Amino acid sequence: MNGSVAGILLALRLIVTGKAEEALALLAEAVEPNAPFRAYASVVKGLALILSGHQYEAAAWATDQLQKSVTTVDRVSFAGHAYVAGLALIAHGRHDEANEILGIPLRAGMSTRGTPLPVDGASITMMSLLARHGGRVTSADALEHVAASHVNSSLALPYSDPAWSKAMSLFVAGDTQGARDVIELIAARADDRGDIAAADHAIYVGLCVHYDDHDAEARRSRIQRVGGALALAQIDARAALTRQDPGALLAAAMRLTEIHAPQSATKHYLTASHLFRDRGDSENAAIARASLRVGSDMRALYGDTQSRKTLTSRESQVARYIAEGLSNGEIASRLMLSIRTVESHINRIARKTGSANRAEISRLSQTQIRS
Repeated sequence: MNGSVAGILLALRLIVTGKAEEALALLAEAVEPNAPFRAYASVVKGLALILSGHQYEAAAWATDQLQKSVTTVDRVSFAGHAYVAGLALIAHGRHDEANEILGIPLRAGMSTRGTPLPVDGASITMMSLLARHGGRVTSADALEHVAASHVNSSLALPYSDPAWSKAMSLFVAGDTQGARDVIELIAARADDRGDIAAADHAIYVGLCVHYDDHDAEARRSRIQRVGGALALAQIDARAALTRQDPGALLAAAMRLTEIHAPQSATKHYLTASHLFRDRGDSENAAIARASLRVGSDMRALYGDTQSRKTLTSRESQVARYIAEGLSNGEIASRLMLSIRTVESHINRIARKTGSANRAEISRLSQTQIRS
């Protein structure tokens, strides 16, 4: 028994220090632990998968284990697998599914405080970021208040730093450089503590938020270590967007489709088509549109059926006002709605279109108007 527990703790330490592949090898060789420790071993395996770049496998593993834990009502299994699944789903752009899964332990009143895997704070922080990202300000504020009480007990893994909330607030407000600066501080603090996985993840997200060619090249090995092929494809897509290079963007979108990230790929196909068309390259614009249809089919295959629904007339109005640069308050005044109702409309628009933020909703709306 003691050997099993020691092996689990060693694997967890390897993950935190950026050696997730070594942790996977260790877990593969380990003797199956006795019943009380199986949940810990399973969650640690899920963490090793996702933090070694195997997000698709991690999502499948964690959601399967989460379903099994329903019968045992195991708080470690519930909260730990929800955290792993949430990380994996966010990496694939499946934000609504991530939010739903992350909320399961919270709604059930299950806490992991006092255990070797205290993931509560990081999970709640992720939920608050998703809420703020989707325009649900009231929910975000409430979740951030709850997350603050878990700061000292959070595990040293992605999203355990409370400064993530400030970074997301700046990002939503359009200050991508400010958001990147905060995330860089998060990464530096994690590095100083020896929490390499958390630092690697922050570096990757920071570049997605505000891309810089030099930093992306200098840190490519760290991005690959924590995010694998998916993270590299996302960064390549971000680079192509910055350079307004439709060919590179189309190539990155195709790679994202291949590695089971159709939500992320779809928006890049659309942008690539738009850029090709602006350059008078109708042939490649048609290729991008055809690839977009493939991406939409993949989204349906992976359960994102809502994203293919048509916007209602009210949602279309809200999208147009976002494209015009109006704030939520201004939109609420124009349509004689409450701000909370406007936030709900924006959340549904983002879910249906696969948009990650207001800028993407704006771009999609402008494309539809011009088509």
